[in-house]
Amino acid sequence: MCVRRLDGFVWSAAAFWTGIVFAALAWEWMESRKHAEDLASRETRFSIQKNLVHRRRATTHGPAVTLVNPACMTRQVHVLGQAQERGRELKREINSLSARLGEPPRYPNETG
Repeated sequence: MCVRRLDGFVWSAAAFWTGIVFAALAWEWMESRKHAEDLASRETRFSIQKNLVHRRRATTHGPAVTLVNPACMTRQVHVLGQAQERGRELKREINSLSARLGEPPRYPNETG
């Protein structure tokens, strides 16, 4: 009789522990889903704002179709973005291996 009572207690404890584990897993799943949605929303907003900055840069430089050094264009876009986003979290910086190695900056050729 004591064994049956102990056996029932073990099964009850195992069922209780399983319930706790499943509740923790459900909680963690909901939190990670919420975090993923928040991150996706934030990155989407940043992407839209970056696209708008690129469009503004294209419209302020007129209809001329010329080849632009990608690094120069990136700097121009970042300057426009910083002017637009002062004080917000959407600040990005340009990282370059050449800048870390101490090389002088490269600029496009001024021909024409």
